[in-house]
Amino acid sequence: MFRSRTICIVQIHGLMLFKGRSPSHNAFPGYSQSMHFDFLDLRLFVHIAQENSLTKAASRLHLSVPAASIRIKKLEASLGVQLLNRISQGITLTPPGQAFLHRAQLVLQELADLQGELEEYTSGVTGHVRVLANTTAVTEYLPKALQAFRASHPNVIVDLREKVSHDIVRLISDGLADVGISGNVRTEGLKVIPYRKDRLVIATAADHPLAAHSVVPFRDTLRFDFIGLHENS
Repeated sequence: MFRSRTICIVQIHGLMLFKGRSPSHNAFPGYSQSMHFDFLDLRLFVHIAQENSLTKAASRLHLSVPAASIRIKKLEASLGVQLLNRISQGITLTPPGQAFLHRAQLVLQELADLQGELEEYTSGVTGHVRVLANTTAVTEYLPKALQAFRASHPNVIVDLREKVSHDIVRLISDGLADVGISGNVRTEGLKVIPYRKDRLVIATAADHPLAAHSVVPFRDTLRFDFIGLHENS
């Protein structure tokens, strides 16, 4: 007894290395279009959040504490919001600081990925594709497909990572991967191409009410308890 479930390949319109989002006015109330900061400011802020200490963060970047303090004050002035709470026990992040930390980490990760990809090109690599796929696709369909692709395109790096379907769609939408293979989930704004059909089988006891059926719509199974894999498997 089974019901077919379509696995779709989800691909953004054109491959994009970056898909940035400007900070919203809700996240940064005093946000100004004339922001002035650099990657060192971002790294400093991330280190402060990790260490809960301006002194330790400055040391990691080989900056003096006064120089690091000035950088943070200029960063806050540029954004028009307070990012840090300075208390006797250390440093904590304000709500705008939490939002800024999240975006700073994304930017720095994109920068690291860019540097890595450019270094690969100097060694003869001609392309780099970031692929996200769910467990079924990774274990059942992609091994042979990737083997054939690598044989015909030896200079193209394929970065394959396993994710659950909902995360795949979100990461593709955020521009953090080029191609995603997921189950049937909502994919507004993305190009969707049918890829494979996954056969689902229900195993029951011989005297179970569903055992007499050769094909069972999934909705008819929902009134029974399931034993299955957990969500993140």
